Amino acid sequence: MNIKSQTLVQINNLYISTNGKDILKNINIKINSGSKIGFVGKNGSGKSTFLKALIGVIDLDKGSVVKNSNLTFGYLPQNILINQNKNIFEVITAPIKKAIEARDKYYVLLKTPKNSLSEISSLEDLINKYDAWDIENKVKELLNSLGLKKSINTEVKNLSGGEKVKVQLLSILLANPDIIILDEPTNHLDLKAFVWLENYLQSTLKAVLVVSHDRNFLDSIVNKIWYLNNTFIKEYTGNFSQFYNELNLEKQKQEYDYSQTIKEKNKIIKQISKKQHRLERGTKNYKKPGMGDKYLKGFYKAKAENLGGKELKNLKEQKNEIIGDLQNNKPEKKDNFYFSVKSSGYTNKPLIRLTDFVVGYEKPLLKHINLQIDYGVRMAVFGKNGCGKSTFMKSLLKNKKVKTRSKIKFFSEFKIGYVDQNLSLLPLNKTIEDIFINEKFFENYSDLREFLTHFMFKSNTLISNLSGGEKLKMYLAYLTMQNPSLLLLDEPTNNLDFESIEALITALNNYKGALVVISHDLYFLSKINLSDIYLIRNEKLSIFNYPLENIDIFKERVLEHL
Repeated sequence: MNIKSQTLVQINNLYISTNGKDILKNINIKINSGSKIGFVGKNGSGKSTFLKALIGVIDLDKGSVVKNSNLTFGYLPQNILINQNKNIFEVITAPIKKAIEARDKYYVLLKTPKNSLSEISSLEDLINKYDAWDIENKVKELLNSLGLKKSINTEVKNLSGGEKVKVQLLSILLANPDIIILDEPTNHLDLKAFVWLENYLQSTLKAVLVVSHDRNFLDSIVNKIWYLNNTFIKEYTGNFSQFYNELNLEKQKQEYDYSQTIKEKNKIIKQISKKQHRLERGTKNYKKPGMGDKYLKGFYKAKAENLGGKELKNLKEQKNEIIGDLQNNKPEKKDNFYFSVKSSGYTNKPLIRLTDFVVGYEKPLLKHINLQIDYGVRMAVFGKNGCGKSTFMKSLLKNKKVKTRSKIKFFSEFKIGYVDQNLSLLPLNKTIEDIFINEKFFENYSDLREFLTHFMFKSNTLISNLSGGEKLKMYLAYLTMQNPSLLLLDEPTNNLDFESIEALITALNNYKGALVVISHDLYFLSKINLSDIYLIRNEKLSIFNYPLENIDIFKERVLEHL
């Protein structure tokens, strides 16, 4: 039996602008019950802004968001916003705090001789709504299913970035919202949590709106795609791969039609030129044999000019109409962002050697690591959230702030390019040009401006005003000037749009130096020609060279070993 879907939210003629610039314009779209929508678009195009407008966090310049009465949203922002001083249980159960209080009151009333049956019934309804009777054990089970084996009394400030995402995610889902809205939810998640979330979103009957750059994740979940481009949102039916194929066909047709229109314009321009030439020289020949009368000659000349003038006028009108079509239907200029890193030429030699290496002192995260990183090696590291992946990567830095024991040897002098998953090294109060001026990469300001324009940045933009993907792009641009022999990339695809991920893949495949990468994006990893894959488990780093050709099988194999 098919249940007819109903409209949960209707967005009407929505407009949002910032500093006089249109971000979203004339948006008319709706969310139906049961819809699974993937929301995609370029970095900085306004996806997160739209989500905030949808849930009422920011005001609209124009238009309306019409919601069903008592509709609830569960919203996971791109940047985690939770109270660091609360424990895991307090954060996860915050949205259903009233239900837990109702449960506690319910048991008190049962022991009261003169209790109110109507009040008890009301309390039962609230407790049942959120299944809060045994909420402590329920939270423990959920944490375990996500691979977060921590006490529910653990303070959030002691969790890793991925563990915090898990906690906030459970907080949202436990509230049982009508619409689940997730902004880059797979960022920082380990593979076990990734698969759990994937399965949950596949099976839920709730409406889902998810911003993600992970094409395999979207392919497995969504039945619609919203594509935000040049301030407009267009809806496509199907998963991401179907949308991407359709979009490419649209672009090809648009480019073909545009080229044909240019040919038509050039043809008309030639016709106009010929017609003007004929008019200039042809009217003086309008003299019929035996008709030497100057008045007749003038009559035929005027007639010819009138006829030719009308034809010329029609051609010019056609040309102007075509020029208008060209302006309105000009194919979108391709994003010319590309990421090119050249190594410093330290070739065919070892870079780093770890001997019985230990990360951490009192409670080591990793022990007995014996590893040599040679120039040209390309390794990926997998492991659960909190197992020490990011800490291990930081321990490879020469000026590391990570406690380590035993031997680490750096061979000769070489440069390391490092991107941490939170981009914490970026000074938010500086402009983009400040970063590059301080490093003295350029001899003059005009060269700097040209470089930043190539990366599609305005030099005076504050770092704090960039989207997550734009910040990462800026950091990648910074790396191009360093010529590192070793790249350490911790979740480098986080928040990047699809075009930029493809550009990053191309760049890394052209990069000759050593590469160590942590990433949850299996599509990305499958495309960068890895030489080695390592797993962190039981405080050890071990080789796991299972091929990434079949992503679904690879996921199963990794989960078996974690």
